[in-house]
Amino acid sequence: MKSNLTRKSVCIFLIYALITFLAVAGANAAGIVFRQYLRIANEVIITVGFFAVLLIRNIEIPRERKRERVTAKIITVATVFFVLISIFFQVFMGIDEETVIEKDCEKKIQVERSWIMFLERSYYDYKNILWYESNPHYTESYDDGDPNQYIYTDYYNEDGVFTERVFSDEQGG
Repeated sequence: MKSNLTRKSVCIFLIYALITFLAVAGANAAGIVFRQYLRIANEVIITVGFFAVLLIRNIEIPRERKRERVTAKIITVATVFFVLISIFFQVFMGIDEETVIEKDCEKKIQVERSWIMFLERSYYDYKNILWYESNPHYTESYDDGDPNQYIYTDYYNEDGVFTERVFSDEQGG
């Protein structure tokens, strides 16, 4: 009876993960990027689901099988530690800040990427609250991570191909 719960939870988790993978793969193929809050929510759901499956499995191991219970607990703790370290690195080193802004008299999504001495702002056409298209877009780069030290802008066409680089002195900046 208990193993039936493990099978059901694993099936639900795998179906959700498969649907998510197919949605992301299809969106990437179509040049669509899901908004950041959707990506974060999905990561949280998958992580919590994975932990739930591990915990359900640990609970269902009979008390008589002590060695298997200890091994399962060690694997669970190691997995939780690995996931927490991964989340730490993603949050503090890999999060891009998305903002809906008005630029060039159009509604755009500004994606700001920064890390130590690096700052880059990309602008995409706003489509809706769920996603935006990855191309065409343009990216502004700044020196030393300082938004007051603009260097150049790179332009990309509908196919994502780099088309032009305009330096600050050419734009009058």
